[in-house]
Amino acid sequence: MRRGDIGMINEEKASETLRSVELSLATVQGREDGAVVGRDGAVLLYQRGEEDKVSVDGRLIKDNIFTHLHHNGMCNLSDGDVISFIKDDGYEVRVVTPDGHFVSLKRGNGAINTSLGEDMLKACRDRKFVKEIIRRTKEKYGRAEDDSLINKELENAMNEWLSNNAVKYGYIFTQGRHEP
Repeated sequence: MRRGDIGMINEEKASETLRSVELSLATVQGREDGAVVGRDGAVLLYQRGEEDKVSVDGRLIKDNIFTHLHHNGMCNLSDGDVISFIKDDGYEVRVVTPDGHFVSLKRGNGAINTSLGEDMLKACRDRKFVKEIIRRTKEKYGRAEDDSLINKELENAMNEWLSNNAVKYGYIFTQGRHEP
């Protein structure tokens, strides 16, 4: 177990459990299921979701890991995911997609600035941000009318924003893929 000012975590066991749970979540079709995993690696809850959301009692998320499926293939944390994670005082929030890609945002070992979610919301809803997404889409694909192309660039831009800014707020952002 590793100890920091966030308490103890069994990194190896939690990682093994998350891999197993997220590979299972990735097989769900048509809804966003989720799970709460303790820092000791125990599955505390598996929650069946709806088509576009999954809700879990925030008291279960406190100091634990919440992971959930984005069955639409978008591999990014929404501003709502980040705001809820911070409000519920979670240890880590994760998204997994049907192809096994995941993103993670977790507490670092230093001071936490809880305005991360609100700042992300402001940045990602800013007109300049949206115009940049459309510009990127046109540049990359030669057009920007296809919603799936715009969504892909939006996913990339939101992940890029978190990657560039999470540490400034005391969080750690990572991306990866589970191999079956």
